[in-house]
Amino acid sequence: MRFCILDTNFGMALPVNPEYNALNNSYIKDKFFQRTLQAGKGGFMPGVQNELNDLYIQKRELASLMYPPIARLVELLHNRSLVNLNDYGTQMDDVLAHEVQTSNPEANQFSPGVMEYAKTLGITNQQAYTELKIEYETAYAFKMRSFAFMKMFQSKIRLIQNKADADAVLAEINSKLFIETMI
Repeated sequence: MRFCILDTNFGMALPVNPEYNALNNSYIKDKFFQRTLQAGKGGFMPGVQNELNDLYIQKRELASLMYPPIARLVELLHNRSLVNLNDYGTQMDDVLAHEVQTSNPEANQFSPGVMEYAKTLGITNQQAYTELKIEYETAYAFKMRSFAFMKMFQSKIRLIQNKADADAVLAEINSKLFIETMI
């Protein structure tokens, strides 16, 4: 959406604006706004109708077409990222990275976390290190794959010119990030 509205005159929205609570994606897409720096206006106000031009209308239409693929992409990538969180909200891949990177299996030196993992599971420190390293590498590969999908679809979304393009990108997002990844 930012690609479509970069050169329009919509600015920051602040809570002091009376229309602030009504703001949502549909409201922004469907109305015309202009930026204002007047105190108490909250960064925006309804635009003056004579400022509407063909470029603005075209970009607003493109933004409307791009919104469904963007929303679905964000939803699916967000849901995928939640897999890496534990009950406390700590990203386990960062914990695993620390434990693996501070261990030296060749010298038989293992981090306290690796040794605790081994002790709890009743396995050797080397086995614990190997298991945690696999988990760590898998988590980072997963993040890189998600990042690559985001970049790939970002490029495709920017090329949307009509409803058929938008539908095709949305279908591909659903296929690549939802249907093909179900286990």
